[in-house]
Amino acid sequence: MTSAGGGLDGGRFKGSAFLAQSAALHQALGGAPQHSSAVRWLELAERNAAGVDLVHQDRADEAVEAFHDVVADCAGVLGPQHPDTLVAAGNMAVAHACAGRLAAALGMLEVNLAARVAVFGDGHPRTLDARDALGTVLRLSGRTADAVAVHSRVAHQRALALGPSHPDTLVSRLGLALDGAEAGDLGPASAALDQLLHDAEAIFGPRDYLTTVVRAAAADIALALGRVDHAVTQLQLAYSATESVRGPAHPDTVALQAELADAVAIQSASRPGP
Repeated sequence: MTSAGGGLDGGRFKGSAFLAQSAALHQALGGAPQHSSAVRWLELAERNAAGVDLVHQDRADEAVEAFHDVVADCAGVLGPQHPDTLVAAGNMAVAHACAGRLAAALGMLEVNLAARVAVFGDGHPRTLDARDALGTVLRLSGRTADAVAVHSRVAHQRALALGPSHPDTLVSRLGLALDGAEAGDLGPASAALDQLLHDAEAIFGPRDYLTTVVRAAAADIALALGRVDHAVTQLQLAYSATESVRGPAHPDTVALQAELADAVAIQSASRPGP
């Protein structure tokens, strides 16, 4: 759960929340188009998936290079406005953001969002995916008021289109809470994340990826508020879930282990000596 810059403590509230908020951009290409070679399309889909894997392995700089070529080839084979080209282009923007290239990511997502509106419509789930990712990059860039406006719009659209219990709707609530945290409204953000964590656990279970992302974000804010014992407990749960699901060597597991160690050190230092 690495930081890509901006915000409280250098962007620590990013965590892996950005990947959660951009999860729908991180998808394999859709069905093979009939007007192109199935073998050629399969190659593009595999290269797109490989780029996604690089992002999730915390190798964003390599992913940027991989997606640059995938997007160019998709545009040549499928056309620049083809849905699969737009997916690859969204992935490239996400890779730039995860690599800390926020200005480039912002420009790419603005272009990608406009293209998705034209191709899919303003309220289509794929359009909302790009809009949500744009809101996250706005937050990471320090434009919290703009991020709140974008995420509020997405949250409303997703609740209407997908329902209150859909993962994407919960992700929008996560974005709004993180926006508030970055703006310094830690108390309301903490309350919103505690409620979101309760809802995510009830819907998806305690070891689900989204539940763990919310738990880690809630722990970060609790620590900032001085609720050290609560933060340690939540980080222990997040670390345990991530280690069991993703393994001890996964970047998220390693990062959570480091966060937990730091929180335990703060907890120990805050207790009176013998």
